[in-house]
Amino acid sequence: MPYSFYAVLNVLPQIAAAAFLPIVGIAFVSYLIKSTRPQGSQKPVGID
Repeated sequence: MPYSFYAVLNVLPQIAAAAFLPIVGIAFVSYLIKSTRPQGSQKPVGID
């Protein structure tokens, strides 16, 4: 029982990182693309 408990504790951070890092990476890349490209909210309204 203690072995399985510690094994789960050792695996949980890896699972959390594996699930969390791609989400953070995608959000960060999308934020960089939005901040570097002039299109979007930075373009004046009504001017194409």
